[in-house]
Amino acid sequence: MSTAYAASPIQRTGSTLPYRSQAAQPRPTVTDDYERWYTEGTPNNRMLLALRSGIDSEISWALDRLTASLCSRATTLFALPQEWERKRKHALESILILRNAAVNEPNAQELSEHRRTRSLILLALHNIKPETSTRIAGSSINRSLILAAMSTLNLLLSNPANVTHLTEESPALEASIKYLPLFVDKPLLDASVNYLYTHLSHPAMTKAFLLHPKMPGTLKLLVSLLLSEQTEETVSVDIGSPVHTVPSSFTTMKDHELSKEEFDRLLPIPEPQRCYEWMRTMFVSKTDGELTQVEFWNLYKDVFTPHAAQHRMLAASDVIKNVSLVFPPGQAMVLGNPQRFVVRGVDRRKERSAVEQQFKCLWDRSQCSARTFELECSWATCSHASLPKAFLRGHVLTHLPSSQSAPKDPGQMDTVSLPYENYPHPIPNPTSRPLPPPRSAKLTYKRPMAEPPSTSLTALLCIRVLFRASFASSDAAPRADEDHFGFPGVGRKAFIGIRHLLENVRIKDEALMGWITEMVDAGITGTT
Repeated sequence: MSTAYAASPIQRTGSTLPYRSQAAQPRPTVTDDYERWYTEGTPNNRMLLALRSGIDSEISWALDRLTASLCSRATTLFALPQEWERKRKHALESILILRNAAVNEPNAQELSEHRRTRSLILLALHNIKPETSTRIAGSSINRSLILAAMSTLNLLLSNPANVTHLTEESPALEASIKYLPLFVDKPLLDASVNYLYTHLSHPAMTKAFLLHPKMPGTLKLLVSLLLSEQTEETVSVDIGSPVHTVPSSFTTMKDHELSKEEFDRLLPIPEPQRCYEWMRTMFVSKTDGELTQVEFWNLYKDVFTPHAAQHRMLAASDVIKNVSLVFPPGQAMVLGNPQRFVVRGVDRRKERSAVEQQFKCLWDRSQCSARTFELECSWATCSHASLPKAFLRGHVLTHLPSSQSAPKDPGQMDTVSLPYENYPHPIPNPTSRPLPPPRSAKLTYKRPMAEPPSTSLTALLCIRVLFRASFASSDAAPRADEDHFGFPGVGRKAFIGIRHLLENVRIKDEALMGWITEMVDAGITGTT
């Protein structure tokens, strides 16, 4: 801190000048940042002149200012000259405008036909070093820069003259493997797969990649990409013969036929009581029922004529007259023209064959309730040993079906398949029936609906390149040494590991599908 003093003027004797007090002098500013930092890129920059002056005090001042500037704020020490900075800014803004304009198709067409467009692109490509794009692709977190870098590398490294720039541990290779699982980001996925194919297109890089620790995982990701992008449809082809079915639980109605027990009971009864009982056994009252008189008489005659010598029969007219006695609504009449002689109001007794046979008493006694049960089972052909009376009832219940149907599986159908049409059903022993054709004989499989997209085709090329290198002849394969554990053993193990994934890949093109089939077969045996 400094202070300035001014000497008071001495008044001369006789001086006519009036007396004036001395005005206060302004003090210097000593606060921080009171002075410019002099970081502008101008030729008359004080800091630059002070450094070049050779004066110790000026040099010390400039260095102190630089030290304070770099510690207290983000100062660009080596900035471009202002003129160059303006040109660089204008160039970047121009490129951005051209890039945004090219998104529109008419603008892109106009730019592609401009005479200076190609020279500009060629100049930019010639000035770009592959190492720069590789470093950007491997380290940048800007998606647009990564896409641009990988696209540029694909163009540069596709030229055989630039193969020398490929390395086994390229940052771009690591980046393409890192972004390969991003199936939802199609542009980045496409750029990653394209670069991976460009890298593997050179045999030396392919052999080196077989030793890469991420090779098996990359191979699995490539196959998974094929599976995620394939579109399939389900096709069913019926290869079976016609199936003939009948209801499993039939309840067909049939006319009641006189059983042997019923005949033996009716035969000794004298007429006309026998006729009455016969009608009650064979017929039922039915308002709209109708039988011809001839049919009615024939039913009676056919049963009792063979025994007419021992047991007298009624005449046909008497039998017809007895209908109204047994069934009051029934009566004999003549209908229509030509005349038909019918019996109205009666009908044949019906029996539901399945149900009535199921619940029919098969106890070998004519009157089950008329006598005491014996101690041995007399149900049909049952050969069970004699039982105490207390246990006989429980045994008889085993012959009686349940009043409730057994529960069925929801998939079980209510029909029975027959070996061929018109096969007799039911039959006494259903298990002796020949095997019928299967009800459902459909061959169901999936087939591709369309050709795979370009990303999948590129991924398939990568898989194919690795496959050919992995299953190369043993003579061409490098041997294991202190630095390498050899191949193609590692590659073969990797393809054996993805065989289950390859089995689900389906491609419409037969040639490409042949590649998949070959790789699946090699994954089974480990050889080609």
